[in-house]
This record gives sequence, C-alpha cells and structure tokens, in this order.
Amino acid sequence: MGKLSYYYATRHTVSILGKQTAAEISFDDLRDFFLYLYEDLELGAQYVNYHWKVIKMAFKHAVEEKSYLSKNPLLGHHDRLKKYMPKVKDNNRNPIFEDFQFEKFIFAASRSNFPILALIAQVVRDTGLRRGEALELKWDDISLEGPEKEIRVENQIQKHGSKFEIVDVKTNSSVREIPLFDSTAELLLQHKRIQADYKSSMLNCYEDEDYVFANELGKPFDPNNVTRWFRTIVKEIGLDGLRLHSLRHTYASEMIRAGNDVSVVSELLGHQDKAVTLKTYAHLFKGQKKEATRKVQMLRASASTKKPPVTISVTTM
Repeated sequence: MGKLSYYYATRHTVSILGKQTAAEISFDDLRDFFLYLYEDLELGAQYVNYHWKVIKMAFKHAVEEKSYLSKNPLLGHHDRLKKYMPKVKDNNRNPIFEDFQFEKFIFAASRSNFPILALIAQVVRDTGLRRGEALELKWDDISLEGPEKEIRVENQIQKHGSKFEIVDVKTNSSVREIPLFDSTAELLLQHKRIQADYKSSMLNCYEDEDYVFANELGKPFDPNNVTRWFRTIVKEIGLDGLRLHSLRHTYASEMIRAGNDVSVVSELLGHQDKAVTLKTYAHLFKGQKKEATRKVQMLRASASTKKPPVTISVTTM
C-alpha cells in the first residue's frame, strides 16, 4: 500500500469510525463501514481492502503496543467481514442487470416482506442514484408533473453507529438535476398517493419528514438494511454477484449505449469529472467508438455509390 493510498484509507476510516473508541466498535459497525465504502463512495475492491488493512493494523496496535484493548475484536469475525468486501480478483467490477434479470428481481421484491424495495430499485435503475442519495430523497426534491420532470440531488444519508446523518453529496459535481422518465414519474406519483393515504390513517403516529422512501413511522430506511434485503432477494432468485449498486451501473451503461456524450453521462452520474466516467466504463465507450466508426463507414459506402471511384497510385522510389 502506497503512502497516498494509506492516507486516504486512514482518512475515511477515521472520519466514519473515529467517533467511537476502539472498544466500542462492533462487528455491525465494521460491516456497515465496508458497505458504505463500496455502495456509496464507489471505491474499487483494491481500495476497500486498503481500508481493511488499516483497520487490522490499528486494532493490532491497540492490543499489542498501547494495551487499549485486552483482545483484538476482529478475532473470530475475519471471515464474516470478508463477505461484505469485494474480491480484488473480480474481473467484472461493474456487473449490470439484463432486462430479464431486473424483471425477475422486481417480481420477487414486490412479493417479499419489503415490497418497497421494488420501487427503490426501479428509481435507482432509472436515475443512477447512489444508495445514500436515493434513501435521502424528499418529495420537495422531485418535480413529477409538467414538462420538467426531474430529481434534484443535494444530500445523502449516512449511518454512523446507530445514528443517521444527512450530509452533503460527495463533491460539488454530485449536486445535479436528473430528468425522469415518464414511467418513473408515474410510479412515484402512485407511491405518493398511497403514502398520503397511509399517513392519514396513522394520525399522529407518523412523523412526516417528507421522505419519499419512509418506514411505517415516517423515518428513512437504514441504508445497510436495504442492502441486506437486496442481497437476500438476489441470492434467493439465483442472481448472486449483482448488488444494489449494479442498478446504477445499469443506468450508466444504458446512457452510454444510447450514444450520449461522456460529459452528459458524467454529469448525470454526479462524477467529479469525465475522467472518472471514462475509467469506470471504458469497456462501454470502446464499443461506442467501434459503433461510431461503423456508422462513418456506412456513410462513406453510401456516398461512394454516387461518385466515381478514386484511384490512388503508389510510386516506388
């Protein structure tokens, strides 16, 4: 691990886990931390594992050098935590949902114990939102009627220990407006009407904080619970390897394959700059370049039928 990688891994670890003492950090805290790195910060497998190395070193130091702890809390949990970290050798870092797979997931989710997951998944697939951005959405952030149907993204929800925090999105470029498909706007309108009826029936028991995706008391969903519910369903229906963040990749791939410019795709995804988009989806842009060449070739072939052929003579010197 280089100095720069160590610096960033330490910074993320301290900013999230540094509010607790070493003795207070639990397995759940570490699991949630790794899910946050992968699902919300979109760190690659290698960088997530850098954080794992930093945490292991910190606990080892706390036990052996400083005697802050009587025993290493990671003992016995190593294999359990590894399940929540991406594999460095995974060649398909950004798997996407094929249409039939997504339909299969929506069918299963809508009939599960957490049916709103079907709507969350549909919105993420249709907007490319990050997990924390989607779960922080409020009705005031969404325009559902008229010609300008869109979502405005400014904040995201994070969980620190047992508490939720509403924080700014990753970068200034993550603040953005995302146009909505008409079908997505209609789904959200239906959900808004259903939610309004439910709120009326709950009288004073519902704390209305304007969340689009709220539990039975009006509170936002725990991001890590949503991820766990998602993982349970994909495993049950034989789609292991796909995750909640795969829906964001699916949105990006559809935008790229539709021929949109990299700057437009980068802005829709809220990437810091288009270099991030190009690096993340290089394989898709390669296909786009081939398609662009094919189209020019077809244009030239069409034009050549209307003109006499041009002969190029090569003179040997």
